[in-house]
Amino acid sequence: MQFHSDEQVIAVAYDSVGEPGRNQPAVGENSRAWVEVGAESKTGDEAERWFGAPSCAVMKERLQKGWPEGVERLMKLALAEVPAPQSLRRKRVRSDFGDSLDMQRVYRGDLAQAWERTQKRASNNPPTITLLVNLSCLAYVNSDELFWRGAAVLRLTEALSIAGYNVAIWGTCASFDAYYYDHHANVQFVPIKDSDSPLDISQLASVICMAGYKRYFLHKGRVELGEKFEKSTSIGLGDSSDYARIDQITMHALRAFPHIPQEVYYMPQIHSQQEAESWISEQLTKLTAAHLGDF
Repeated sequence: MQFHSDEQVIAVAYDSVGEPGRNQPAVGENSRAWVEVGAESKTGDEAERWFGAPSCAVMKERLQKGWPEGVERLMKLALAEVPAPQSLRRKRVRSDFGDSLDMQRVYRGDLAQAWERTQKRASNNPPTITLLVNLSCLAYVNSDELFWRGAAVLRLTEALSIAGYNVAIWGTCASFDAYYYDHHANVQFVPIKDSDSPLDISQLASVICMAGYKRYFLHKGRVELGEKFEKSTSIGLGDSSDYARIDQITMHALRAFPHIPQEVYYMPQIHSQQEAESWISEQLTKLTAAHLGDF
């Protein structure tokens, strides 16, 4: 994993989904917070609202084995036609018309090749698209609402992969005021899917559609981040209610990790199926514009 700190933020970019939440601080406020944010005692309706699973144990089992019920639900999201991928390159071509005239060829009588123009040429290499899903949320947000963020990302990923695109997915989670007597925001980045890895929707759904991964492992990761930078973590883990500030600080922190693609299709904090379908439509509009060379 890699760390970053500046005047605005402390941040971490993990190397895998398994890294956050593995290392309990040895003593002190952060050690107590690390234990308490796990909420392992929640069961029944309380656990369903928090984790998206009937218990913490079931949530962890789904992370290991996948979540086919979540896949069945997310595949009901409406999806427009996906444009076929093209990687466009420009090349100079000569013909009897174009943008600039080569007088030397005119003098030689080579009028068929005297004009030069630029045209686009499709490459055989499919383009790579990176999706960045924001998993930040407040404590009162129901797991059913959080489901639609990951659902939209995976529904789009599945369609793009079938169409021939390479798709990478990163998750992010951020908040302000997570540490006592400290003004820094905190941001975590976690790789969900590499661009060249196979698409296992059931496994991925357990990570970014089910709220448990964020509310167990990334919450503990936030405590570990505070420990790394010698800050005491608040049990409330901070505030993510100002969506514009969260988006701003996320993009600010992203620039500190150049190994993460900087041009991303960004999933903000949405809360419903309608918002998920609108987001998919917006991304396909952008993709179509890029396909036509206008984006």
